[in-house]
Amino acid sequence: MDRTLILMESVDWESAEAAVESARQKALYPGLLSFGLILQTMPDAQGEARMRAIPSLLCAVGTCAYEQRKAFWRGENNILMIDAGVRFAFSWDVRLRAARNACRTQSVLTGVLPDPGMPVEAVCAIGLREGGRTWRLGAGLAMRYAAHSMKSAFANPRFLYGPARFFQEIDFEKDGISVQALEMRWDLYTMREPILKRQYAQEEWEETPEEGKALAGFAQHFGMDLEQGTFSAELHTGIPVPDLMLPQHVPLSVRIQEAFRRLFSRDRHTDPLLVTACVSLPGQQVLTEESLAAFRRLVSMQALSVLCYADDAHLERLLRFHPNVLSFQRRYALDGEWTVRGENVLRYLELSRIHMLLSAQEKFPGHTHYAFIDMDYQAFPVYEKAALDLQNLCTDRIVMASTGGKADLSLICVPERFLSPLARAVSETVQQSHVRGRLPDAESVWESLIRAHSDWFTLIPLPGPRQLLSLTMLSRAEEWRLFA
Repeated sequence: MDRTLILMESVDWESAEAAVESARQKALYPGLLSFGLILQTMPDAQGEARMRAIPSLLCAVGTCAYEQRKAFWRGENNILMIDAGVRFAFSWDVRLRAARNACRTQSVLTGVLPDPGMPVEAVCAIGLREGGRTWRLGAGLAMRYAAHSMKSAFANPRFLYGPARFFQEIDFEKDGISVQALEMRWDLYTMREPILKRQYAQEEWEETPEEGKALAGFAQHFGMDLEQGTFSAELHTGIPVPDLMLPQHVPLSVRIQEAFRRLFSRDRHTDPLLVTACVSLPGQQVLTEESLAAFRRLVSMQALSVLCYADDAHLERLLRFHPNVLSFQRRYALDGEWTVRGENVLRYLELSRIHMLLSAQEKFPGHTHYAFIDMDYQAFPVYEKAALDLQNLCTDRIVMASTGGKADLSLICVPERFLSPLARAVSETVQQSHVRGRLPDAESVWESLIRAHSDWFTLIPLPGPRQLLSLTMLSRAEEWRLFA
């Protein structure tokens, strides 16, 4: 069996100890593990005694594990580079090795590991946030139910797993790991399943490769314009697929579980209609490749009924993916004589959400609830036959999420009986709040409505935006899985 060296950075031993114990306890072959720790401060006598009791553990005080990698290496076949915030799943050592072996021979696993704040427990591809000479990188598309690990343009220095030779060939003291990997013909892959996870979120990071032939080749290979700072949707999401639709393989156990949930659903008397809109805005591209992919994920869920209002510029394209798309008309929106130009266009559309629901009710009566949802809401892949627990969303009150103490307007679920009074309340608040024809922003209008009619609303606090719908889905902890 291959031996593995775990390179880990930590502020102190107390922070690293839980990660080290997690690695040892969850491994099938803990005797094949060795550790190289970089601590900012040495432990006290008791901590040092506990540290020395762990076999094959070396420690140094410094600021960068990369500088010490050769000193820690004792001939191990593979190296795992992480930080102290990582925890391990059962049999992680065997599963991690199998995941890498499923990729090409000269390959390295990377990605952004899941943390408790993510709506789903899945490894995220590494997405490019800002281009140019300095790149800002962070979590891209979640690899939920990914059929296989997928090629990645970028490396995450806080999670790398591969042959020791990779860590010997790459100069980690230079910025630009991703460029070096391509130049030396190492393939980077986003790991397909969350064999490892983090206790806290990883912040975005920067990479500034040295200018030269290698960087120019990297930019040409991945379609980046370094001068203009422009790049493709594939690089932004981290998924090298033109339509950004992740190839999926839903485990058989999950498919069986979802079939049972559909059979014994509690939602037989709950029938919501989700309404969204795709309308052009001045100077903005509304229907990007990413928003279209998110729309396709939303309408793919068979448990949901979705109606989309679209203007003429987008109608035909959206009809290719969903039959229930209607032409947007001004009469579906906020009532009143408003000058709709400039910044008023966006505010007008944002304030028209409940009026669109009212129009949808007139066209499609009989639903128990009507919910407005942003068309690019569904940011992560879903199982199209998932049985959604809609009672978490459809109650006898207006349900919204809140993030950081503010209402999240990306999904508003309204019981049918509240539609007319809510639309009137929105119109009255706008009339009272506008200044010389300038519409108020939607956030302030909704804050006023929630204060004035607190008995109408249920606000559910969530870690981030656009997570409310995920409450209707199985979490990974609830799924029937062979491995935790």
